[in-house]
Amino acid sequence: MKTMILFLGLALLSTTAIAGEREQLQLIADRAGVSVNDVRMVLGSRTQFAQYRTSFDRKEARVMAAIAELAAEQRAEREHEAPKVATRGK
Repeated sequence: MKTMILFLGLALLSTTAIAGEREQLQLIADRAGVSVNDVRMVLGSRTQFAQYRTSFDRKEARVMAAIAELAAEQRAEREHEAPKVATRGK
């Protein structure tokens, strides 16, 4: 019984992780104006994609710029949400 619960828990976690990855890839693709396949080509093993020889350089620049924009937005959100430390005046 415990093994079955553990297996179901792991299955649920893995599907959640996969869904999160798909959402992140789609977000990057939308921001860069490319397809999810193009994002996978840039971030993964590019040689398995036939179009890599003709379009990799263009797609790489767009995907990396989109990732940089998203990272900057997340940093700004974290800084905005960070609690401010109260200081005492003398």
